[in-house]
Amino acid sequence: MPAIFLVRSLAAQESLQRHDVEHVIVTADENFETRLGGLAAELQTTAVFDGVGGDLTSRIAPNLPVNSTIYIYGLLGGATPVSFPSTLFLTKNLVVKRFSNFESQTVKNPAKLTAALKELEGLIDEPMFMTRIGSEFAFEQISEAMNYESRSGAKAILVAH
Repeated sequence: MPAIFLVRSLAAQESLQRHDVEHVIVTADENFETRLGGLAAELQTTAVFDGVGGDLTSRIAPNLPVNSTIYIYGLLGGATPVSFPSTLFLTKNLVVKRFSNFESQTVKNPAKLTAALKELEGLIDEPMFMTRIGSEFAFEQISEAMNYESRSGAKAILVAH
């Protein structure tokens, strides 16, 4: 099934492309919205899984084909509101839903969860899924960790001291 992967940096795009991921768009690119709209139309996108929220969701929504659904499951966009004209709901029949793995049939069923985790064991070491470590924060610094941003895409890591 074709998918469009959105990344924050050229380095992240190049990394995915080295692993033969075909459709990768950098969100910081000045032509991001145009490229997303064209590719979403070409691939007849119907579902968006959004782990960021906030401004990125606001930029994605107007560029989706008719009858698309945005599943929001993350809060990385922090307190930035999602904002787009209500006419998108009418003209594009856009749907926004909450998504949670914790409510899936796989997670609720111990046998299915065990099978899924065994399947993932072989993939977890793949470079495409590796976390680039940025700054380390103590648990007491959770607010600072949530606000941490790195141009290279490195992530904040919580550590016990």
